[in-house]
Amino acid sequence: MINLGLCLSPDLPYTPNPPGWTLPDRPARMPRAVADKYTPLVLEALARAAAQPEGTPLFTRKGVLGLFPNSAMGKPAAQKALAEHWLQGDVDGSSYVATNAGLNHLIDTQSPKAVLNDFVRVLEDRESQVQHLVNEAERLADGLQSIRDVLGKVLPRVQSAKLPTRGALTTQELADCLLTRLRDWTSLQDCPLPELYRSLSTLEPGPTIGQFHDALRLMHSTGAMYLHPWTGPLYTLPEPALALLVGHEVAYYASLKVASRMTVETRA
Repeated sequence: MINLGLCLSPDLPYTPNPPGWTLPDRPARMPRAVADKYTPLVLEALARAAAQPEGTPLFTRKGVLGLFPNSAMGKPAAQKALAEHWLQGDVDGSSYVATNAGLNHLIDTQSPKAVLNDFVRVLEDRESQVQHLVNEAERLADGLQSIRDVLGKVLPRVQSAKLPTRGALTTQELADCLLTRLRDWTSLQDCPLPELYRSLSTLEPGPTIGQFHDALRLMHSTGAMYLHPWTGPLYTLPEPALALLVGHEVAYYASLKVASRMTVETRA
């Protein structure tokens, strides 16, 4: 406590404070260095947020630059910026932008030259990113042009390889084509019907699924091929439109009988 004596004149005797009267203690002032230790981090974060209006993560994490370092100094600095309403996050808190109050605080506290330097630095980073995207787009465009060039060479050959026909094939003609395709089937497994149907893509015009099924029924009824059922759950059946209902079974595979294979090879 401070005891204040009053002396009106050098000639007057010392007069003590009235009994019980004292001045209140003055609160201890926080050292300026301690009070401002978060200011550089906050100002740097506000400058970065102002230059990135689309939003930035609050803290830096692996591979992603945030507004504050994820450290013992960065966390309380971020809390201060949020408590002062200088930053505002989105709904899920993954991205933050500077508020009007934060921009005003940045302009009032930071020197105009420093703010300008921060914006120039961000602008240079964005320019580098844009140039990278431009280079990547040019590379993709070159790749697309290469694909077009290859297609331009291959497509005429594919079109010329299609079998010329006069109108749609009859069911017997289509059945003969299926026998030829099964003869060329080299896998040890039975041929799936979708695969067998796609092998007829060289025909012009190509058969419809109904015509394909009619040819399968003809071959099955004459004993020229085996039709094997799908044994798994029906909801796992791939391309169910190409499967064929035979009796109470759903046929999904086909194989050539030995006698039919010999007949086809003899015709060839």
